[in-house]
Amino acid sequence: MSIGYLIILFSMVLWLFPAIRQYKTSLFYYFWILAVSDPIVLYLYYFFSVKLYYIRLILVFFTMLSLYLYSLKKNHVRYITFLVLAFVLVSLFLPITFIRQVIILLNVIILFIFVRRTIIFIVLNGKVNIFHVVLLVYQTSIVMKDLDILTNANTGVVNFYATGVFQFLVAIFFSIFKEEDGKLLINLRNV
Repeated sequence: MSIGYLIILFSMVLWLFPAIRQYKTSLFYYFWILAVSDPIVLYLYYFFSVKLYYIRLILVFFTMLSLYLYSLKKNHVRYITFLVLAFVLVSLFLPITFIRQVIILLNVIILFIFVRRTIIFIVLNGKVNIFHVVLLVYQTSIVMKDLDILTNANTGVVNFYATGVFQFLVAIFFSIFKEEDGKLLINLRNV
């Protein structure tokens, strides 16, 4: 078994822990989707030969939707799910480049949701939450990796290993800390 496969398998196991740790928080579904994404992608790819970007498109859509599940009424979630899923299904018949652009757009929307969440927290509390900072850096890394793929930057093996190590560290962080952990707060009034 190659080092690449070991990294993927280790990552799949490691990302289960943040989902468990974040249970009953507003970000549980986000972390749960991160935990099940790689196993779903590998299963559908190897057993059904489904193209990776199709699977990612659907998973990124549900990742974005997961950030609204706690604040939306059931009817709204159904309507939004139907409309965006219809868009995703139509996208499946479009060129790969367009699908990759949609994936980047959805990940950028997720990033802006986290930026908004962070700004609101800072304004209301006068504090920076390191949890939010790590979340922003992680989501930014996802966007950068997608842009790398879209532009065919060919950063290759070095980027794969560096991203893998970074994701391990992020998974460990989210396995230990929750958003409401007081140890992660930096009071801006004292700085």
